[in-house]
Amino acid sequence: MEKEKLNEEQKKKSGRLKWIIIGLVALVVLGIISDSSEQEGSTKTVKKENLAKIGEFVNVGDTRWKILKAFKQKRIGNIFNSKTTSGYFLIVYGIVRNTGKETRSTSGILYVIDSKGRRFESIDDEYMYLPDSYPSLTGEQLHPGVTKKFGAIFELPPYATGLKLELGDLGKLWSPKKYVKLEVK
Repeated sequence: MEKEKLNEEQKKKSGRLKWIIIGLVALVVLGIISDSSEQEGSTKTVKKENLAKIGEFVNVGDTRWKILKAFKQKRIGNIFNSKTTSGYFLIVYGIVRNTGKETRSTSGILYVIDSKGRRFESIDDEYMYLPDSYPSLTGEQLHPGVTKKFGAIFELPPYATGLKLELGDLGKLWSPKKYVKLEVK
């Protein structure tokens, strides 16, 4: 009798566990689907939204951006340390100001999006190729009220066109985004 009760309780527990696992898997799948549809939607938003131009101020949350210059190069560096690509390097110079009340992290904040909706992060070792007057923002902190000059380098395929720089609110991954049209030749 006790063994039967134990078997019934074990069956109930395993049945509950099965439904919990199915529920968790369903939540993960829904999260992946909604995340990919948000990314597709953000690409569509870029196409419809009015784009800022190089030289204009762009406010995103507590961050104020101004892109000063953008240009292409096949090779970056100097005679001692250089890098080439089969496509081209897009170099962007700008200034950023933290208009908020808290120090903000600057990691992973700049992306270039092309006409095909592809997103490109800046290269990992950009700090080695940027001039001291426009250092990389990667891994930096920006204190309230402080303005910094920055540079970023993106490696793009040879025929990437319709380039837009995506800007967000410093230190906030899920902040609204704004875009600057990068007209480079």
